Amino acid sequence: KYGRDAVCQIINFGRMKAKAAVKDVARVMGVPVSEANNLSAMIQEKTLEKSIETNSDLKAAIDSNPKYKEVVQYAQILEGLARQPGMHAGGVIIAPSELTQWSPLFKQSKNDIIMTQFDMNYVESVGLVKMDILGLRTLTVLQEACSLIEKYHNKKLNLWEIDYEDEKTFKLFHAGETVDVFQFESQGMQDYLRKLRPTCIEDIIAMTALYRPGPMNNIDSFIRRKHGKEKIEYPHPMLQEILNVTYGIIVYQEQVMRIAQKMGGFTLGQADILRKAMGKKLLDKMEEMKEKFFGGAIKMNIDKKTAEEVYALITKFAEYGFPKSHAAVYAHISYQAAYLKAYYGKEYMTAVLTSHIGERDKFLSAKNEAQRMGQKVKSPDINSSEINCNIDGENICLGLSVIANIGKAAEIIINERTKKGIFRSIFDFCCRIDLRIVNKKAIESLIMAGAMDSLPGTRAQLFAAVEKAVEYGNNFQKDKESGQTNLFENVLEEPSFNLTEPDLPGVSPWKYSELLAKEKDVLNFYMSGHPLDHYADEINGFSTITLDEENLRAQKEGKSVLIGGVITNIKVITQKNGKQMAFLVLEDFHGSIELISFAETYEQFNHLYATDSMIFVRGTLQKRRGEQKYQTIIEKIIPLSESREKLTKSVHIKLNTQGLEEEFIQDIYSQCENNRGLCKLIIHLVTQTGNQYNVLAKKLSINPSIDVVNNLRKKLGNENVWLSQKAV
Repeated sequence: KYGRDAVCQIINFGRMKAKAAVKDVARVMGVPVSEANNLSAMIQEKTLEKSIETNSDLKAAIDSNPKYKEVVQYAQILEGLARQPGMHAGGVIIAPSELTQWSPLFKQSKNDIIMTQFDMNYVESVGLVKMDILGLRTLTVLQEACSLIEKYHNKKLNLWEIDYEDEKTFKLFHAGETVDVFQFESQGMQDYLRKLRPTCIEDIIAMTALYRPGPMNNIDSFIRRKHGKEKIEYPHPMLQEILNVTYGIIVYQEQVMRIAQKMGGFTLGQADILRKAMGKKLLDKMEEMKEKFFGGAIKMNIDKKTAEEVYALITKFAEYGFPKSHAAVYAHISYQAAYLKAYYGKEYMTAVLTSHIGERDKFLSAKNEAQRMGQKVKSPDINSSEINCNIDGENICLGLSVIANIGKAAEIIINERTKKGIFRSIFDFCCRIDLRIVNKKAIESLIMAGAMDSLPGTRAQLFAAVEKAVEYGNNFQKDKESGQTNLFENVLEEPSFNLTEPDLPGVSPWKYSELLAKEKDVLNFYMSGHPLDHYADEINGFSTITLDEENLRAQKEGKSVLIGGVITNIKVITQKNGKQMAFLVLEDFHGSIELISFAETYEQFNHLYATDSMIFVRGTLQKRRGEQKYQTIIEKIIPLSESREKLTKSVHIKLNTQGLEEEFIQDIYSQCENNRGLCKLIIHLVTQTGNQYNVLAKKLSINPSIDVVNNLRKKLGNENVWLSQKAV
């Protein structure tokens, strides 16, 4: 409508922040990585200057080490400088004429996206209007889920007419079961939800606004005030009406504007100018508005001291306050997602899986979540899968599009199955499919992914038969085209071609490890199992973090972590000093992370560096240069096979007190007594009301062996027995 020459995105600049500046300078100056990490970990404020003022340990470290002092001096010069260009998340410019008449333009080297070289502040100063246009994946997920509900339940759902006080939906929020719920996916948010136990949509709106850098500091106070554990106080009685919905805490930009209106006598327009000035730290404008605010407050018979306190308070909150208009819409969309997850889990997770096709870690996280919810997720299947993920009876069936090397072949397979029914064998498949598009490589990929498991034969037999099956199918199709049919059949009937199907080759099934490796090759994840399954107890019990994207995003740089997994990739390089170092990729059940082994740890542990090697890594999280993704600096490694013996400090069992009988308790005691060891036994007693009490068995230590744990699980259930690296 407006023309390509008049529409573009807006640039933004990634800047040298305090921690990154220190790390970069330290690296150039040859400071050891471990020392640089320790130094940067002490930087807790936004700027170096403020961090030094507020952290005596940081000041002492700088004063006592001339090298550190020099690092910080250079870092302060670099701090705040533009580091790399990026693109504003939703900012779009629609100019009244060609953009080149209004702004210099920038084009990213990796794509054709055009951006203004002016950032969002300067584009407005030259007369352009910045529009925020956000496209949310969640809206597509909600639409797809509603389509699946209509298809499988014959029910048309209007998400804006659902009950926004629904008990089952709020129970989902209470439990923190919000993986793949918009805005509430992260582990940190889930933990806060369990503490908050939201009871109304206003709580959801507030959490949407609070869970951001800055306001996060107020979440604990918000939760305590909601539950009556902290007194609700207001800066002034006249502000109670404005702040009562957030328990006396300023959360939204609109609250800042209403305070300016009510206490400072501002018009709505003036209040908006104040909000913008505070948010963008326009000091001249803030000073001007401050005097106006004080003047208005005095007219309201409010003393200047109170007015100054309130103005200081709104200045602080305006810096990071979130618009309630945005938060309210986001929260309603989040609630809709949670509602669908609570009532139509299969349809919702099917839609989520489809939305993450091609994004390995997110897809894997969604698959794991669906399975945690009790949904069975099936491999792609030529006889039941659609292009995208779909529902097959009681199961979620992965779409054919998740398989590598398939492409247009998926559509051809589905069309043929729809016209003439399911495929009965690999030979029947090759007779009916256009083998020019569904070629040998595509068929092999289908077999490796398990998409032909519904046909006769093992995967190994089917794979060995591909060449023969393609030849058989080509011959069949040539005969059909040449009209070599039975001379006596009715000309009105479909011709029949009586070629006898060959037997499948008599080859042995693939080993489990080989079957999993081939699945991974074409799916980019495992379906039939996981190489780490044998060590699930150790990884779940000892790892301090999981490697899914949302959980990693919530971690703090400099955190010491213990991670268990399997090495999937290794790259060894020789440094200028002749020493070797390595970059590795470690994968657990949920995702993956890059590991860095510098020369010292490389020399110590390189005998464990091999693809498919299963290890535990102790190390430190740091962000990759110029990115938000984390990597781990290796400090120590042990093989997974040794971890149960070396790391287990306690065995935990959970018992529900309701219905507990003495004979059952005695049986559990006998099992533990007969398998004494060096590990603490911790009993988690869950009462009928849901309260939990943890009891340390002081006179009884236990052996954490696989047999002992499995025997306890037979009595108590798999989820009620686990290992821990902590002694209490």
